[in-house]
Amino acid sequence: MKIRVGFVSNSSTSSFVIMGFTVPRKKFTQQYYLEHLYGVHTWTSVEDAEDQFMDYAWNNDIVVRNHEEEGAPKGKDLIGVEVADWSDDGNPPEETEFDVTDLLAGAAEARKKLGLSEEDAPIKLYLGTRMS
Repeated sequence: MKIRVGFVSNSSTSSFVIMGFTVPRKKFTQQYYLEHLYGVHTWTSVEDAEDQFMDYAWNNDIVVRNHEEEGAPKGKDLIGVEVADWSDDGNPPEETEFDVTDLLAGAAEARKKLGLSEEDAPIKLYLGTRMS
C-alpha cells in the first residue's frame, strides 16, 4: 500500500492566455472599471456593484482579473482580451486562430478607456493559472 505524504488539495485550476496589461492593484476601483470599461452606471449599493463587476469582468470581451487566485500577478490587476481559458480536466482548448492585430486593438482600447498611456501599461501576452 502506498501512502501519500504532503499537501493534498481538492481545488482545481484553469489555465489562461490574456493579451493585455497590468496596473497596480488599488489604482482603480470596481466601480471605476464598471463605468470606464463597460459603461455601466446602474448599481444601487456596494454589494450590487461588486456583483455587476464580477459578471462583467468575467463575461466580456475585456476581462479584469483582480486577485492572485484569478491569475493576476501579485499586487496587480490584469486587464485585457482573453485569448484562451481551459480547465485542468486535461482537455486543452479547441484549435483556433486569432488575429493578433485584433487582440492588440482590443487591449489598446481597454487601456485608452482607463486613461493609460503605452508607457503606463505596455501590452503583453500573459499566460498563467487561476483557481477555478
